[in-house]
Amino acid sequence: MRYNPFVNKSSTEFISINEVGVLIIAYNRPNLLLNRVREISNLVIPNLYISIDGGVESHTHEMLEAIKSSQEILSGHGLKIFHYGENIGMAKHVTDTISYILKLHDYIIVIEDDVTLSENFVRNMIMGLSLQKSFKMYGLVSGNSHLYSHVFNNKWRATPIPSIWGWACHYKTWEGYKLDLSGYNLKFELDNSQLWKSMSSYHKKVLLSKFTKSLQDSNYNWDSQLIFQLLRKNLCSISPIFSISGNEGFGNSKSVHTSYRKPKYIQNLKLNNRKIYKLSKYSFFYIWYDFTGIKHRIKLLIRKYVAKHKDHR
Repeated sequence: MRYNPFVNKSSTEFISINEVGVLIIAYNRPNLLLNRVREISNLVIPNLYISIDGGVESHTHEMLEAIKSSQEILSGHGLKIFHYGENIGMAKHVTDTISYILKLHDYIIVIEDDVTLSENFVRNMIMGLSLQKSFKMYGLVSGNSHLYSHVFNNKWRATPIPSIWGWACHYKTWEGYKLDLSGYNLKFELDNSQLWKSMSSYHKKVLLSKFTKSLQDSNYNWDSQLIFQLLRKNLCSISPIFSISGNEGFGNSKSVHTSYRKPKYIQNLKLNNRKIYKLSKYSFFYIWYDFTGIKHRIKLLIRKYVAKHKDHR
């Protein structure tokens, strides 16, 4: 990908943690919620939110105990907890809560309960947001990459397709977000995007398939709609070269999109803890990192194909 709007800049306009709402999204998995709470407890966060979808499963003794423990661990933070009385569905829960937080704060950091975090994850998200403010480029700041190393120094790189395993953005990024894509002519909107034009035909095909599923069923997911909005608005995002977030929700029956076994390339124990201050000048060199993700997606398609044909026998 040679489209890179980030050019050399001598100074950075730093933002304060006071300008940021940090949101943990919980899905009735008490152990995962507590893992995230412990990971961020080393940094005092003045605007910290935990949002838990409702329903019978989220009001179990275990979940209520996890909420109580979270309050105790985060007693020095400005913690607010939203616990819905009913299950309103993953997509609506996530998007409604993000929209609400961005009415209160200019910036948001979003952490789902199965997303593992490096030691300096929150600090690096704020640094990434500061760099984006300096360049006036309001895409996402993503914490995840397909490259894992805790040894090397880290940098940010430009990317048209950010991961949502731990991310941050400005309220302008979220403006215009719609869970329901039925009012859009997908191809027409995307053909006007320079970012879309810079992508390979393979990635276009994969993404267009996801956008079409979201158009047909707005509750299918929520992140495809976000990627669509970033592309149609031509908002370039940044990700670290080496991942500062991972995922431990694989193989969990309560996971919506990660109930299968964790792929080998996701190495949660090798998250990069270095502080990231700079943007890479050579973002296009890292296009090869996508090969790992492509390989994984091909394996998933083969598994689905085999499973489908087994059912027909």
